[in-house]
Amino acid sequence: KRSIAAAKKRLNMSDEPNTADAVSELQLQVTVSIDPALQKTLNPTDTLFIYAQKAQGPKMPLAAIKKQVGEFPITVTLSDKQAMTPQFRLSSATTVIVKARVSATHDAIPVSGDLLGKSSVIDLATISNQPKKITLMIDSTVP
Repeated sequence: KRSIAAAKKRLNMSDEPNTADAVSELQLQVTVSIDPALQKTLNPTDTLFIYAQKAQGPKMPLAAIKKQVGEFPITVTLSDKQAMTPQFRLSSATTVIVKARVSATHDAIPVSGDLLGKSSVIDLATISNQPKKITLMIDSTVP
């Protein structure tokens, strides 16, 4: 029992359920497509970043997924499981904007020429136990 308890402690687990995880079932199901006119400019090795950030405040992603550009449309689920840090989690926000960005440089920081699509402001308080479905169209270029 001590060995199991020590292993769980090393894995940051406990015998008690994590109430934050039990309460936070907030999920955003994001489908990303691209404007056909821009699709011609893509390279299959380009990186696709899909992320949610607070509508107001720091622009640090609350949940992020990194993929290689493949066939569109792509559907992913954003939740607290994709948080960058424990302090910046999807469940900590009241409103968010979801963005999808294609980067030929594979860099997380946007640069001129990246392709971008974003949602309108999403009120997380309106999301119940079902994932909120969001559709993004990559249809602009970062200046």
